[in-house]
Amino acid sequence: KHDVADLKRRVVVLERTNKKLVNVTEINKKNVDPSEDEIQRLRPTGEMILRLRNKLNLTQADLGILLGVSGQTVYQWERKGGRLNLRKATLAAFANVRKMGKREAIAILTEE
Repeated sequence: KHDVADLKRRVVVLERTNKKLVNVTEINKKNVDPSEDEIQRLRPTGEMILRLRNKLNLTQADLGILLGVSGQTVYQWERKGGRLNLRKATLAAFANVRKMGKREAIAILTEE
C-alpha cells in the first residue's frame, strides 16, 4: 500500500511538471521567434542569468523550466565566469524570457 501511494504521488508531481513544460513550449511557439541576428548578438554570462532570475523573482528551477533546462544547469551557469556557450534553442528561449515581466513569467509557471 505504501509503495502504491508513493508511486501515485510521484505520478502527480511528474504530470504537473509535464504540464508546465508543455505550456512553456506552447508559449515559446506563440512568442515571435527572435531573429537570427538577435540570437547571434546575445552574449549571455552567468551574471546576466543571475540578474534575470532576480529581476523575475524566480528560483533556479523555475527559470530552468522557462528556458527548457534543469535547475542544476541554471545553478552551474550562474557560478560560471565569462560568456556561456548555449545551444541555439536555449538562446532563443533566453531572448524570449528576457522580454518577460514578473507577472508574465509567474503566469506561465502557474498555468495548469
